[in-house]
Amino acid sequence: GPEVRLGEVAEIITPDKGLSERLLRLVVGRAAPAGETLSLAQSVLKIALYREGYDLKTIEFSGAQTTDVLTASQTYMESQLLDGAKAFVAGQLKEDPGNVDVALSSSDKALTLPAGEVAARFLPSFSGTYQGLTLLTAKLSVEGREVRDLPVRLSINVMRPAVVTKTAVQAGDKFTEDNVVRPPRQDH
Repeated sequence: GPEVRLGEVAEIITPDKGLSERLLRLVVGRAAPAGETLSLAQSVLKIALYREGYDLKTIEFSGAQTTDVLTASQTYMESQLLDGAKAFVAGQLKEDPGNVDVALSSSDKALTLPAGEVAARFLPSFSGTYQGLTLLTAKLSVEGREVRDLPVRLSINVMRPAVVTKTAVQAGDKFTEDNVVRPPRQDH
C-alpha cells in the first residue's frame, strides 16, 4: 500500500492483544514508489511510537538499526489497455465493438506499477473524435487505489459497411441496384 506499518517491519511481542493490534497497524512512514526500497531506521520507528503517545521507556527495542522495505511491484504493458480502450471507444461511438479496430500508435511500453489487480478507467478524448490518431487518458488504479494517469496514443479505425446485398450475389455477378443497396450513412 501507500504506507508502511509497524507490523510490516517489526515483530510485536506483548500479552495485550488490543495493544498488539494497534501497534501492528501503526503507520511509520510512506512507502517507496513501486519497485523501490525505503530504508527505515529504528529511530524513525521510535518517533512514530512517541508521536502516537507511547512511552518509549516501556518498550524494548532489539535487532538491526535499519531495515529495508521493498514496495512490491509488477510490470504492466501498455498493450494490456487495448481491450478496455476498444470497449470504451465503441461505447462512445455507440458502435458494435466488432466494427472498431484499436491499436497503439507507438511501441508498447512497460510500466512499473504496485503489485495487485490493475483497473483502467478511460476519459473521453479532448477533441470528442474517435477516428485515426487519438489521445486518451487512462486512469490506472491498483486494488481500488488510483496510482497513475497515463496518456495513451491510439490508432482507431471504425469500419462501416459500404454496401449491403439485397439478394445473393454469385462470383462474377455485377453489383446492380437490384442486388445491393447503400446503407444509410451514420456519422458519429
